[in-house]
Amino acid sequence: MPERDGLMSMHGKRILVVEDWLVVAQEIETLLTELGCTVVGAIPRLSAALEYARKEPLDAAILDVNLNDEEVFPVADELLMRGIPFIFMTGYDEQALPPEFREWPRLEKPFSAEDFTRSLRQAFAMVPPRAGNGDLSG
Repeated sequence: MPERDGLMSMHGKRILVVEDWLVVAQEIETLLTELGCTVVGAIPRLSAALEYARKEPLDAAILDVNLNDEEVFPVADELLMRGIPFIFMTGYDEQALPPEFREWPRLEKPFSAEDFTRSLRQAFAMVPPRAGNGDLSG
């Protein structure tokens, strides 16, 4: 039922959080917990985020664009290859994102709980273009 995911409950969804500011990561964790999601890490470094993106069972991810002066786009590439939707968090406008990522929800910092929830629902409603999401219904 991937096409209905955006309308389904978020309870139990495993969400990777990639954020280098502890206060922001804690705020995201609180919001996700209130939505019934399971938070997978609060990863502040690109190398660790790549490992999680490659190996962890995930339903979606929240990605800070700039991690200690490193861009998060390699993590987004890994998630796309696995068919896992994501949200970018950034203070930059859409034009700062590479063209292949501009269709994905972008949450501007600072954000409200409503904006966060809306962006997460948008991400769940999207099917990554290179989706290898394991659907064998063929």
